[in-house]
Amino acid sequence: MKNLKTKYFKKTLDLIENLSQGHTYVFSAPGHHLNGRTLMLAKGDGEYEFETTSEILKGLQTHKEIHFERSYSFSLVNKNRTLYLDGRNYFVNDINYLEDSAKLSKGTINGFTTEKNQNENQEKFYRCVVPVGQKNKLDLKDFQKTFYTVGKGWATMFEYKVEDYDFDLLNRKNEGNYRFFIDCLKPINKKTFQKYCYNILLAIGFLKGDLVLNECFVLAFDSKTFEKPLNIEFTSMRSSVFSNQPLITTNPC
Repeated sequence: MKNLKTKYFKKTLDLIENLSQGHTYVFSAPGHHLNGRTLMLAKGDGEYEFETTSEILKGLQTHKEIHFERSYSFSLVNKNRTLYLDGRNYFVNDINYLEDSAKLSKGTINGFTTEKNQNENQEKFYRCVVPVGQKNKLDLKDFQKTFYTVGKGWATMFEYKVEDYDFDLLNRKNEGNYRFFIDCLKPINKKTFQKYCYNILLAIGFLKGDLVLNECFVLAFDSKTFEKPLNIEFTSMRSSVFSNQPLITTNPC
């Protein structure tokens, strides 16, 4: 097994794991009622869940002051990172009144990025990570695979080509949960990469009978070693579909 391709995952997984933990942020939303307020954010099932408090305004409570216009861009800031998002990503689902003349609002966030003012046409090396769960519904055991090295060991992956772009598809298990990786080995713009990733997941879902979507993390790199992420973007996608009726099988019965 000489001259095998080497893959790096630690910094990718560390970043995703850290983002999945609960953190406190501060709204940076100039001119908005929530500007400067704190927000607790933690990973939920397929999206991020938040809660925040705000001062109750006098008069009829329409709650408009705790919502954002869909096109309004704002950020969530703490000492470690800044998350950028739009009002279309921020959903208030529950509102309660506290004893100290404050309003407690809870809800979900379905997308954010750590890079401000992204250039959608700029080509980079991109990696898509799809959380799969404790059962590996994106197992590629029925496909012809090649070997690669990781750390001091080795594992298998599936090499895939879409038009002029080569992709590596593979699974990694971390802390009891599987994640599916799609690495593009050639610089590509993000929108094209996301389109190809979605089509790859559709193709695998068609063949295996299980369409795994729900959510994904897209990371940008300046090298096809995929060792050190430049930034990360989270997107909540459509619900997964599990039919358990694959089009192909290695079991003749």
